[in-house]
Amino acid sequence: MLIVNLKAGANGARGNQLIYPALDSIPEGWAVVPPELEAEALEFLPWMTVEAQDGVITGIGDDAAARAAAEAADREDTGENNGSPTEE
Repeated sequence: MLIVNLKAGANGARGNQLIYPALDSIPEGWAVVPPELEAEALEFLPWMTVEAQDGVITGIGDDAAARAAAEAADREDTGENNGSPTEE
């Protein structure tokens, strides 16, 4: 069972947990990814868009913008410069 937070974090990442055996109840603010969407969700996480109706996930997608922004911020934080010469 894969559950995800219905609200993405400030950086666009979405909290998620793979849980076995299945839970009897889902924490508030979280939802179960339907089995038919689970494999696709695992490819996108943690940057995934979620369509939900009444707490039930009806669709997912890749949040490419959030992923790109997080990767750019990570490069900035680690001092990577995409191959440009560094000044010393």
